[in-house]
Amino acid sequence: MSNKPIARREDCSERQAICWDLIERWCGIHNVQRIQPCSSEELQFCMHTDISTYDCDGLTRLVLLAHAMRVRVELTGAGPNYLRVVLSAREPEGTFSRRHPGLTDLAQMTESEYTQTR
Repeated sequence: MSNKPIARREDCSERQAICWDLIERWCGIHNVQRIQPCSSEELQFCMHTDISTYDCDGLTRLVLLAHAMRVRVELTGAGPNYLRVVLSAREPEGTFSRRHPGLTDLAQMTESEYTQTR
């Protein structure tokens, strides 16, 4: 697997194309440089940005899109003021490392885990 940057969706595998679509819907491909394959199913890129849950709701939108599209998202530091994003398209069923919960699953988790009164 070459880690040569991918410049077009057409150059992606079927699984990578799902990740590409998530990037497009989340922040726009035009805002991301050097999208690289990690495997035949994964893409990664670095961003010079901050993300949060409300005022600049990029983190919330990313989490909701990840569940809607069943894409695992990994965020790590990539140097001062840089964020590395690794995306891995998953299935609704399967082993722990192959599946990802959808929006309905997220709603159920939210209802059971986070709606308790303080």
